[in-house]
Amino acid sequence: MDKKSHKRVNLEVPDNFVKLFEELGNVNLLSAQIEDNPEGIVITNTQGSILYANKKMTELSGYKLEELIGKNPSVFKSGDQPKSFYDSLWDSIRAGEKFEARFKNKRKNGDLYWVYSVISPLYNCDNENVGFLSIQEEITNLVRFENDNIDSEEVILNLTKSLPNTGIILISKSPNEVHKAEGEIVQEFFSDGKPTIDQLYKTFKEHNFNLKTEIDKFCSKGNVRRKRINIGDRTIDFNISPVQFTNSNSSYCLLVIRDVTYYQKIIDQVNSSEKQLEAIFQNAGVGIAILDTEGNYLRVNNGWLDMIGYSKSEILKANVSKFIYADDLGIVRPKLQQLTTGAVDSLRLESRALTKDNQVIWGDVSLTSIRGHNGEVVSVIAVFVDITKNKLYRDAIEKSEKEYRELNAMKDKFFSIISHDLKNPFSNIIGLTDLALDDPEDITHKDLMGYIKAINGSASQAYELLQNLLDWSRSQSGAISPILVHHDLYDIV
Repeated sequence: MDKKSHKRVNLEVPDNFVKLFEELGNVNLLSAQIEDNPEGIVITNTQGSILYANKKMTELSGYKLEELIGKNPSVFKSGDQPKSFYDSLWDSIRAGEKFEARFKNKRKNGDLYWVYSVISPLYNCDNENVGFLSIQEEITNLVRFENDNIDSEEVILNLTKSLPNTGIILISKSPNEVHKAEGEIVQEFFSDGKPTIDQLYKTFKEHNFNLKTEIDKFCSKGNVRRKRINIGDRTIDFNISPVQFTNSNSSYCLLVIRDVTYYQKIIDQVNSSEKQLEAIFQNAGVGIAILDTEGNYLRVNNGWLDMIGYSKSEILKANVSKFIYADDLGIVRPKLQQLTTGAVDSLRLESRALTKDNQVIWGDVSLTSIRGHNGEVVSVIAVFVDITKNKLYRDAIEKSEKEYRELNAMKDKFFSIISHDLKNPFSNIIGLTDLALDDPEDITHKDLMGYIKAINGSASQAYELLQNLLDWSRSQSGAISPILVHHDLYDIV
């Protein structure tokens, strides 16, 4: 698997985590820690379909990632374990319990191998089960210890010596003593070297683990026992099994100790990461929905529910077209088709939606396609920002601007009329005074009086017009108070 492989959408999303985003809402599910983990990791949805498998799991099973996505983990079954075993598994994890067991699996090429798997439910911030996480440790060699005749203890030591965070303690049954104690974790607990049998029992009894009882109860009777305990902030795994070597008549109890804190932290961190991202998803302050390629809802956040007014169960049974304003369907549907066919990766538009009480709300809608590992569009993320108030403000501003333009046009027309009405009397005044000034000595008294009378009429006309303009201006500013005058209608009629 190429870790650098990405599909370009509006976001850069690693191929292997796209399906997780669709199902669980998590595009960055501790990818570095999980992908390069030395143990096999599988994540499924609640129906058991595989959403993700890390590199180690593909190496362990022999399957390519694309061969596993969408399949059930039963693809790993060897067929040697009964149906009741798997029924117990599903009963446990669906009840919210962790399930730990050995699985005899089959690789793609038909080879059998053993894993010890810890399967844990995954929860979102609403404490809803959204999937399952399985961490698988190959224990084929360990099973071989238990079932085959090992030539000598050196075989065990050589096979387990290189395992990290691991130690082995070989306890002889007669006499009852620690025969061998090797490994990194043994040195941590017993820095002085090989412990006595009493030191061994006492050390773990201080941590509320009665190792002697476990050995007597299981190993001494030829049974295998696996036990996990917490020591401080560490999680320690004990595997207790009987063993006998072909070159010796002595019987031993083999104790394999492993520090599995890291694996437990992965489970805790995955749940924590999922809850954090789910909290962001649910409380983003905008409406977010994930749709399939047909427009059906897969997931919605609280912001979407608050805006639309429907419950989550009502939304998840419906198609997005139910909530789009009828007049906008012809615009939105072609846009969605562009996304689902892969013609575009993202787009933005304004659209109206209908709430449960038939109110119309405006939204600034961003749509982004999500592609699967094969490059095909598998879903669409819709982000809806309620801009109803902004839209009303914007419409009001546009209306005001239109009214302003109309008033401005009326003002221009008004000034044009005023200018024309003022131009006529002033033209008369200027024309008559020009005549009088051109030849004042030849003007008779009669003509002069005619000029003066005409000039006075034009000036009076201009003055009356200006006075009317002044009165109109004062009335518009409220400077003139109305005077009520009583009239008898009979006198008027």
